[in-house]
Amino acid sequence: YGSVHTLSGHPLDNIKAKLQLDPAYHGQSSLGAIRKMWGQGRARAFWRGCMPPLWGSAVYRSIMMSSYEGTFTWFEQHVAPDSFWRQEYCFKVVRPLVVASAVVCSLCRAVAEAPIEQAKVMGQTGRSWQVSSLYRGLLE
Repeated sequence: YGSVHTLSGHPLDNIKAKLQLDPAYHGQSSLGAIRKMWGQGRARAFWRGCMPPLWGSAVYRSIMMSSYEGTFTWFEQHVAPDSFWRQEYCFKVVRPLVVASAVVCSLCRAVAEAPIEQAKVMGQTGRSWQVSSLYRGLLE
């Protein structure tokens, strides 16, 4: 899922990034942007910035799975069976320990994904990036 998603979707993401972030592409259609990108860099223009998300998809998906499982397991082992956290609510569909595990999972993913996405966008737009700027937007 992770690498196939990145490899198949990255060219479209690059087109979107150019249209949104590059003033030279503002006002153009998607087809116009594709022609211009092809003229400037051939196939490479569509794959620019691909390595950070390709590497990242494996990393942050494993972080998501392990953080969810770790939190869920902690609740199962440390919380009494009759506690609020383990009860089923809303037509026996929602368990608070599942929601809490999902929140922890999401926070862990955001911490791991933010710098990878920042590096990707900087690569897509041909700008250099520094480690100090990789969490811009997450913590501000």
